[in-house]
Amino acid sequence: MVFNKENNNINYIEYPKNKIKNYEIQIKEKNNLIKKYEQQLKEKDNIISEKTKINDERYNSIEKYKKEISNKDKENLNLKEKILFLELEIPLFQGSKIILDINSKIFLKYCLCNNKIQKIKTNLIYSATINGDTNDAFSSKCNGQTNTLTIIKTNNDKIIGGFFKKPIDVKEKFYDPDSFLFSVKAEEKYDVNPNGQYKNYSFWGTGSNSDVIINFGYGSSIHIINNCLNSERNYYCGRNETFKFPRNRLTNSDVYFKVIEFEVYKIEYID
Repeated sequence: MVFNKENNNINYIEYPKNKIKNYEIQIKEKNNLIKKYEQQLKEKDNIISEKTKINDERYNSIEKYKKEISNKDKENLNLKEKILFLELEIPLFQGSKIILDINSKIFLKYCLCNNKIQKIKTNLIYSATINGDTNDAFSSKCNGQTNTLTIIKTNNDKIIGGFFKKPIDVKEKFYDPDSFLFSVKAEEKYDVNPNGQYKNYSFWGTGSNSDVIINFGYGSSIHIINNCLNSERNYYCGRNETFKFPRNRLTNSDVYFKVIEFEVYKIEYID
């Protein structure tokens, strides 16, 4: 409507229907955009809530252990308690979506330090869910890195991985006498098999096969492929050609799985 000053009357103007329809479409699009932003905010709130929950669980777990050992003489603590003291001083695996409980951290530190008491730092350098689950993404973050610990969580509730002291070369195979594999929930460490037929294949590079991200051991004791978060063609096995597995560990045949998360940490040993 328009106010006419000459006769003090209000004149009504009828807008074309197509203009009204365009306005309605624009309003609908804006409403959809608002809904999208609201959903994004809700998802972010859920992420924050989950992180807060994880941090609270970690805090409560540590406080519980601190209370248990607070009255003990530090020199008279057992190995697990000494490792725990160092975890309290230098928190391990910060930012991990896999290693959340204190016992898993103690087990991995136990493996990394060869049952010795030593301070270490764990720096996250690669995450499949953050950096991408491809050969190129892994290579850009990990190639040439020394003292690396790889941790993999599978959809069949396993947490497995391996450690290499030597620099990673994604294109080549190499022998690393200090390398080992592990299973967190079984609390088992698998060293290089000195009598293995293919002990020189501690790390089996992808060569020209760009479909593979990483291989541990000849015959692929652990085998991770491109798009591992969406593929069930990843697998592990317990053949003894490279690493020394107890009987029936991990398994004598291939077990296929989908990766839930895949992280690599650079380990820094502190004198």
